[in-house]
Parts: sequence; structure tokens; C-alpha cells
Amino acid sequence: MAADFSVERFYDDLARSWDATRPEYTVRIFERIAAHLGESCSSALDFGCGTGLLCQYLTTLRPRLLVHGIDLSSQMIERAKGNCPGGTFHLGDLSAGRLAAFDAVVSKDVFNHVQDLAAKLAAIDGCLNPGGVFVVANRERAGGVKKGILDGLATLGYSVLAEEHAFTPSSSEIDVFLRSLTGFADRHRAIIRQRLEAPAAYYILVGTKPRR
Repeated sequence: MAADFSVERFYDDLARSWDATRPEYTVRIFERIAAHLGESCSSALDFGCGTGLLCQYLTTLRPRLLVHGIDLSSQMIERAKGNCPGGTFHLGDLSAGRLAAFDAVVSKDVFNHVQDLAAKLAAIDGCLNPGGVFVVANRERAGGVKKGILDGLATLGYSVLAEEHAFTPSSSEIDVFLRSLTGFADRHRAIIRQRLEAPAAYYILVGTKPRR
């Protein structure tokens, strides 16, 4: 991508069309994430919440669950407030002491954009109650992101459960998504298409914070 590429601007531009371009398997991922939130879980933070679709799913499934979301994109946050009026949303990134602790932190398709995995995992650890769970769902690409997450969680003393799935967007879903990318150069669209079409395992990691 160009040197001036900004994750915040990228998702600001996508906010209006984002919900319409989500692949059909998205709800299956939501189901797997929710399955790892124990009955005693009373609060959850969605890190990189986007337009709030996962928050919406969780509040519908578990009305008593206190759900917060945080995202770098102001336009995504505005959409999230409309999609999930029962949630609480924060603009910006995680930082020490900014948010209260939660029983769970969830994150879907965010960690391929994270620059400093160790620092981000430390921030997430600071948002979790002892015994809380961190559930990350991500599409594996080159770069060892999965291994980096596993190594980081091991350093923090977490026990980890790993799942692998075969969630892959269809050709028509990729076409719809690429048409939503207004203002993108053809070469950037080609790079995105190549990434989406490349065979890749979709993994879900569930890390449990030690109670010490």
C-alpha cells in the first residue's frame, strides 16, 4: 500500500458500506466467539469493534451482558452506536487505565493491522479481570501474526485454546467488497483481491488470564 496509507482513514471510508459487504460466514464466526464466553461472563469489550455488528450479536444473544466497543475510526463508531444502541462505544486505541476491566475481550479481524503485538496484548491484559478470557478471531496471512499472539499470551502466563476453521469469502462477496472501495487505485484493489482469494486458515484463539 502507499506510504500514506492510514488504517483510520481506510475504515472511515468503508463505514457507510461496511455492513452490506460482510460475508455470510460472519455470523458463524460470531457464534464461535460467543461460545467461549462463559455463563459467568457479565461484561465484554470488543477491540476493533467496527460498525458494532459483533456487539449487536452479543447483546441480542445475551441481553444482560454489558458490552463496550472501541475503534480507531470515528465513522465506524458512529455506525456502531446505531447498530447496537445498548452498547457503549469509545473512539481511539487501548491505553493503560483508560477503560475499566472486563470479563472478556473479543477481537475479530483486527490483529493483521496491529504493529506492536506485545504492546497491544499487554494493553488487552490490562483490560481483563483475573480469570477473564481474550478471544481473537483472525484470518492467517504471511507474517506470523498467529505465532506472535500465541507467544505474547504465553509470556503473559495465559492458557490458550486454538481452533482452526475454513471461513473463506466467495468470489461474489469479494466483488461486492471491492466495489465498495471508492477512491482506491486499481493496483490497491488488486492487492486486496489477491489477499482475499489466497488460501488461508481462519483461526480463533482463546486465552484465559491467570487468576494470580
